[in-house]
Amino acid sequence: MPHSRSETIALALEQSSSPAGRARVRAHIAACGAPILAAKEIFLAAAEDAEQTDPRYPVACRAGCWFCCTTPVAVSVFEAAMVRSAVLALPEEAQAAIWARLQAHIAAQHDACAASETPRTVFHHRCPLLTDAGLCSIYEARPLACRSLLSSDADRCRRSFLEGDHGDPQEPFAMVNTAAVFGITELMITLNEGYLDHYPNYELASALYALWTDPQSFMAWQQGELFARNGFPRMAESDQVFPTPPDMSLGPPE
Repeated sequence: MPHSRSETIALALEQSSSPAGRARVRAHIAACGAPILAAKEIFLAAAEDAEQTDPRYPVACRAGCWFCCTTPVAVSVFEAAMVRSAVLALPEEAQAAIWARLQAHIAAQHDACAASETPRTVFHHRCPLLTDAGLCSIYEARPLACRSLLSSDADRCRRSFLEGDHGDPQEPFAMVNTAAVFGITELMITLNEGYLDHYPNYELASALYALWTDPQSFMAWQQGELFARNGFPRMAESDQVFPTPPDMSLGPPE
């Protein structure tokens, strides 16, 4: 029986943050020569492993099936930078379309947060990286969080994400991609051991917006600075976005 998402995350954190896990990560960083290079290898390996799904659990996800791409996506700064690089490799017309959608997305997010009576705001909006046809414009470079959720029933996905109809809880349709979840925690620990802002919960759209409007912020991050300024980029958890906490700090590896 597969683990639930929370169980998978707990197990991944336990293994990755254990003394043995951290020792393995430090050795990997040393072999690669830099934490950024080690992070890239971990991301690519996890992304590749995530494509190998368990044949015992049929996956309904297909190109053009974008229903889950309406909730906030949690990423590390490294993944947001990978997404930006992938966007910049697209034709100029496609880049312009993404930039326009991203601006509209952030404006809608600002409005939703301003109207919210609590710090955490439920926010559902089509990902700005989706084309009009419902295809991910940077599919090969998509974050690990996007790869971590799989579905056994596309129509239930549609009803759940677009209509709020979650169906019978005794008949789950969402599945956890274990390779992607473990990759997220490995990436987090690698960045932490490299004395970099390692938080894996930056909200993708706002992180991409920050990188797009201030390209130097990525260089500052690589030099050991926190990525967020005055609560932005926001963070994401489940279907909520919220300001980056003011008490975040790099600190030494835990």
